[in-house]
Amino acid sequence: MTTRLSLSDYFQDCVDRLATATLASPTPLARLLFAAYTPYSYAMIPHGILAGSTVTPEMHKNIEAAMTKLITKHMPVQYILGEAAFRYLYLKVTPDVLIPRPETEQLVSIVMKHAKDTHKILDLCTGSGAIAISLTMEVHAHVWASDISTAALEVAQFNAQKYHVRIRWIHSDLFSEIPATEKFDIIVSNPPYISKADFAQLPDDVRKHEPSIALTDKSDGLTLIRRVIEESPARLRPGGKLFLEIGESQGAAVRDLLRKTGYTNVEIIKDHTERIRFAMAQFPGLPA
Repeated sequence: MTTRLSLSDYFQDCVDRLATATLASPTPLARLLFAAYTPYSYAMIPHGILAGSTVTPEMHKNIEAAMTKLITKHMPVQYILGEAAFRYLYLKVTPDVLIPRPETEQLVSIVMKHAKDTHKILDLCTGSGAIAISLTMEVHAHVWASDISTAALEVAQFNAQKYHVRIRWIHSDLFSEIPATEKFDIIVSNPPYISKADFAQLPDDVRKHEPSIALTDKSDGLTLIRRVIEESPARLRPGGKLFLEIGESQGAAVRDLLRKTGYTNVEIIKDHTERIRFAMAQFPGLPA
């Protein structure tokens, strides 16, 4: 960069380039980059606040590097910035963890309607720790969380330390390393539920950058869901509840699996876009 360039003009240039590259939501993307690499917050951009400021070489270098990753590599902006918003949190994310979605925020809200501060909760396939940390902070429950990926657990532990919450972390393939004597009031999971066929059709920014182990079972999408449903009764206290995030085409299959396993009060719930997205069921018996 050899000439002085106003931040407002540069911002619009970035928006135009992102739009030309047919990236979704080019203005919000540019706002995220400018909020990360200039002194201005996301809320301050682009409402005229940039007009009197010029681009520094450091700003230009950082923003251009991020723009290249967005446009040529289709890298998710959350990985570029190393952070993702989730409910009231700003969580560290790396390519070792799934980027938390708004649907999972809704899953937390559903669980919160049934959770108490006296409950012991297990979060399977925790990833960045978004669900576990949210429930610990908002419900004040005793939360355990597991993941098969040690790299994911390292990210989750970093996030927990950032928000000063205590969670029992377990490196485990679902229930395999969780002591059989431990019983929970609530088990919640956002497992890999995308089928092999659907995974091949995902956008490049998801398919090429987010961890496939957190997205797909490389089969029909129900492998991990089946295991959670079939193995969870032995880990729930009487009257305990199971909450799952599922695919929009999986409602009937998941309902049948839950009922065949002996669960009662089975509910299939839609997300804010009116797509089937969650399953909830109760283990027989009266809570203690």
